[in-house]
Formats: sequence, C-alpha cells, structure tokens
Amino acid sequence: MIVADFRGITDYDNYRSEQAAWLETLANDPVFTTARFRIAICHMPPSTRPDVWHGQREVMEKFVPALNRLGIDLMLCGHEHRYEFEAPSGRISFPVLTNGNETAVVATYDGQALEVQVVDTKGSVVERKRFAGK
Repeated sequence: MIVADFRGITDYDNYRSEQAAWLETLANDPVFTTARFRIAICHMPPSTRPDVWHGQREVMEKFVPALNRLGIDLMLCGHEHRYEFEAPSGRISFPVLTNGNETAVVATYDGQALEVQVVDTKGSVVERKRFAGK
C-alpha cells in the first residue's frame, strides 16, 4: 500500500499574508478604483464563528479588513459544499455568496446592474440578487 504524505509542502499561512499585502495595493490601482463592480473570489469564505477552521479565520483576519476598506460589492466563495448567502454585517461590510455542490452561480450584466443567480441542478433559481455597483 502506498501512503502519500503531503505535510510540509505548502505554506498557506504565509501565502495568505502575501495575498493580503497585495490586496492593500489595489487602493492605488486605477483599474481597480474605476471598476464598476468589485468582486472578490476566494476559495474559503470568511467566518466569525469561533469554531471555524484556521484557514477561514485567517481569511477573516487577513483579507476582510482590506476588502472592507476597498469597498467590495460581493465575495464569491466555495469550500463549504453548500449554498449560503450572508448579508453584510458588523465585521464584513459586503455580501458573501458561498456556492455549493448542487448549485451554480450565473452572473449577467445588463448595462445597469449585475444580477447573480444561484441555480440548482434542476435549473430552478434558488436565489437572485442584483448589485448596482459604483
């Protein structure tokens, strides 16, 4: 039997620190500052729950403060394997849409607003949200 051991080959804590430093540079990036919509895509959603996994706590601690300052319109995530939509709250000033195993996210822009639909495996719309942007 072959057993694979992948411990020690990645350093996600430092990688997330590097990503957080990069996020701070966006405040001076004209492409970012003039964008009509600012959407962050992150594998793991941030969480304020005390029992959450270390990686999600780091997303909350390292990314969310910068994303709050940057005026993000929406964060798209996965990781949890279930659909969830979290409205802005005290610590996270933007909505977080976590997609699931049995849903797909479809986004369309009509020249005025961004519409995001969450569609289940039968094609039914589970959720529809509109964002006006900047």
